[in-house]
Amino acid sequence: MLNKMNTKIKIFIGLFGAFLLVSSLAPHAFLANSPRVNPLFVQNVKNAPVYIAGLPGKIINSINTSVTNLAKKTNSSDDNTINSLASVTPPPQAVFQTFATGVSAYEDTTANNTLFKVDKGTKYTLEPYTLPSGEVVNAIVIQ
Repeated sequence: MLNKMNTKIKIFIGLFGAFLLVSSLAPHAFLANSPRVNPLFVQNVKNAPVYIAGLPGKIINSINTSVTNLAKKTNSSDDNTINSLASVTPPPQAVFQTFATGVSAYEDTTANNTLFKVDKGTKYTLEPYTLPSGEVVNAIVIQ
């Protein structure tokens, strides 16, 4: 009697597991409730071993990047001040207009230049910015 009960429980667990598997995979495997197989699903299934094999490397790289960034933040807590940037002497007729706290600008139309005047001790961060040409540059973001 106990053997039959164990067999029935195993069958029920198998049916329940199959139902969960089909109900979770069917929306991804087929296109819009039709019998057509989603080609992206087939591609994702083919690429799954490569993705799974690459996970340990991604995790290690992420941890390494986090530790490196943390070390940079702790080592350079006061380095992010404008005092560390290069300076240029503005022309005597320059009139600077303030556009952010501690930052003002002067546009020299004759030389086609824009000069920025930043108050001493203004905090900033360098963040990567992608230009429309695809070039990545560091942008100074005032805090």
